[in-house]
Amino acid sequence: MAGNTKKKSKAKKKLQPADIQGSKYFKLIPELLQSLRNVGTKRDTAGNRKFFFDQYV
Repeated sequence: MAGNTKKKSKAKKKLQPADIQGSKYFKLIPELLQSLRNVGTKRDTAGNRKFFFDQYV
């Protein structure tokens, strides 16, 4: 039946710190992005670049 579109709502469990996995890897991201910092800066002869490639990510 088309009129029966009610969904049963499940009670949402409050997120606990123990529920989050893999957050320690976020500390490694800046180190990985550092290698992208100078990509595309060779043609910036004026030296006024304000937005770097690692900021796209």
